[in-house]
Amino acid sequence: MTTGSVAATSVGFIGLGNMGGALASGLIGSGRLAAANIAGFDTFAGAAPGFEGQRLGSVAEVAERSEVLVLAVKPHLIAAVCAEVARASKVPSLVISIAAGVSLARIRAALGGEVAVVRAMPNLAATLGCSATALFAAPEHQGWLAQAEWLFGAVGSVVRLPREADMHPFTAVASSGPAFACLFAEALADAGVHEGLTRETARVAVAAMLRGAAEMLSQPGATPAAIKDAVSSPGGTTIAGLAALESGAFRGSVMAAVIASTRRSRSLAEES
Repeated sequence: MTTGSVAATSVGFIGLGNMGGALASGLIGSGRLAAANIAGFDTFAGAAPGFEGQRLGSVAEVAERSEVLVLAVKPHLIAAVCAEVARASKVPSLVISIAAGVSLARIRAALGGEVAVVRAMPNLAATLGCSATALFAAPEHQGWLAQAEWLFGAVGSVVRLPREADMHPFTAVASSGPAFACLFAEALADAGVHEGLTRETARVAVAAMLRGAAEMLSQPGATPAAIKDAVSSPGGTTIAGLAALESGAFRGSVMAAVIASTRRSRSLAEES
């Protein structure tokens, strides 16, 4: 496979947890790769019970059979896994890491060679094909970003980041964001129950509302402010609720959560 090519013929996964398993399923389900062209290894034999690719016995075996190797392991395991990749008789053309907080410099040093490396940050919605994934590569490896986009496009939308440092706020917004959104959703549902809705009706209503809001926000040119204003009639129910949220510093609290998550992401990277 040459730099800048898009369709890999073989992809390997080290780690078959939520993210590794979801990406493998997405590649197969989208028709981008056949199961026979996907290999994986996980130290836990019960990982990804629905994995349709070939389970191999070691990191080196997967590396030797793969043009692209995805490292889907916890950050503290990256150094050891990279050392095993480096010892393989044949190394992949491209290594993609989804380990949060582990820099390109650390990964490349651990690999001990000139292997192209791309960092990726998907989120849990990859399990449903709805991930928001960020990518970053060093200037000399920019040509490999199209390959990474092709892979992660199988499980959702993809953006390229201009700076590696942007991985920290992206992690806070897109990876931690689902937890923030679900806390908001839980509060909405609880309020609905308080006002007389059944728990199931409130849950269904909140889920449908969030899907609709996300779809509206995904339209070209859409902004959160424009959607908010379109819903808010003069003297109506929505503006009354917005006033209540503002009195509780809702936007400030959300911003503080993202800032705190970003700072924690930076500190974890420094600690590692």
